[in-house]
Parts: sequence; C-alpha cells; structure tokens
Amino acid sequence: LEFRQTLVDMSGETFMGHMVGLAKDKLNMFNSLSEATSSLWDEIRDGRYVWEADRDEVICLKSITKEETLKSYDEWLSPKNSKRRQLIVKVVASEGPASAVRPDIKCEDAENHNDSCVEAFHAFCKHQTFGKIY
Repeated sequence: LEFRQTLVDMSGETFMGHMVGLAKDKLNMFNSLSEATSSLWDEIRDGRYVWEADRDEVICLKSITKEETLKSYDEWLSPKNSKRRQLIVKVVASEGPASAVRPDIKCEDAENHNDSCVEAFHAFCKHQTFGKIY
C-alpha cells in the first residue's frame, strides 16, 4: 500500500523520468561479445527467438501511463485484492556455512516439508496476516 501511495503522489514528470530511465537501461549496449552471445543463446535455449526483445519492450513502455500502472498494481499486486496470489521462494545454499540451515529431506518429501513449514509459520503468527502475509 505504501508503494501505491508513492505512485499516486508521483508527478507525471517523475513517472516519465522513471520510464525513460528504464528504457535507457533496456537499450544499453552489451559490454562485451560474451554478454551479447550469452543473450542470444538465452533466446535460443528458451525457444523464444525474439532477438530484439529489449527494443520491443521499450516501444511498449512509450504507451504505458501512470493510470495504467496504478490499475495493474491494484489488479496484480495490491494486498487489498482478494484474487491476488503470491509465491514465496526461499533459497538455501547446498554448500558452505550458509548450508547449515538447509533441511535434510528427500526430494519426494519436499512438498510435505514445505507445507508443514507454512502451517507452522501460520500457527506461530496465530493466523494473522498483518496485511502482507497470506
């Protein structure tokens, strides 16, 4: 909700400045042949074959308005939208000191383990959502 208010309070000029900055980031040239090659191979590997994706995205950015951005936020991201869904991902190292908290479970038991972690968390929070956690 704080982000939404920031967006509402943002002037049209500031919003456009952010859009221009994003467009510039997308249109930056690669720093090396390796970066360019990697980008092209990513397209091939993923089966997209959209060689000018960044340019196409910048063209789309030209038509996005602040009002459309607010509408999209309300539809997809706002905690007030009861249809919104979330996916929370936790990455734990498999080696080194950070792996000390890694649970020792088999792949086939991962789903049950994750469900029990979520249930334990909800119980710990007394099933309160705090406006952010569902």
